[in-house]
Amino acid sequence: MTKEKRKNMKPEDRRNQLLDCAYELFFTKGFEDTTMTDILASSGVSKGGFYHHFASKDELVFGIFDRMADQIAAAMQTIVDDTSIPAVNRLQAIYDLQAQAISAMGPDAVIYTHNVLTQVANLGLQALLNRTIAQVSIPFLTQLIEDGISSDEFAVKDAKTTATFITFINNSYDAALSAALEARGSDQEDTARQALFAAYDIQFDTINLCLGLSKGTIKHNWSEFVDALLAVPRTKR
Repeated sequence: MTKEKRKNMKPEDRRNQLLDCAYELFFTKGFEDTTMTDILASSGVSKGGFYHHFASKDELVFGIFDRMADQIAAAMQTIVDDTSIPAVNRLQAIYDLQAQAISAMGPDAVIYTHNVLTQVANLGLQALLNRTIAQVSIPFLTQLIEDGISSDEFAVKDAKTTATFITFINNSYDAALSAALEARGSDQEDTARQALFAAYDIQFDTINLCLGLSKGTIKHNWSEFVDALLAVPRTKR
């Protein structure tokens, strides 16, 4: 990027450029191994320009996740606010949206992101991401569950507690996913695939149970995408 382009860039565009470059670096080199020099070189922004928008690398991470939170909130609000649709269908729509968003990344990107986030050096980054998603999701899920209680669709004593619980079991399949990815191309692949789907089934059986719904009411839609993930050769990481 030339100095002229940097000079003419709007402040919000420059801020977004820093976020985009940092996001790519964090998921390429890892958070701990990405330096301020890396971020400045990749973005073409001066040190003064960086500190105009962010006080530190840590604050830059919060900026990335805040932007992600805004995108999640906008999508969830559209679904939750449409009270012409039964609450149970709106909840299914939220899980379908999650599956569609992850599938849209493509198998290679999902595998790479999963591998990066599960590295020991990046566990803090993963925890921050999970917390950001929870802070956004829980209020919308609480509202949705309250709607379902009012319409007698859900048999729940406390909407917020239930929303919090089903949010925090959202990554309960991580270990099974790691094992399935590791087993690609081996004689353990089918067994690992079955274990992964068992983990998905347990997660959604638990969600249905928490809401007082029949087993299989809220479903996951991961079959085709998981097959696409497991079709990626292990050497392509």
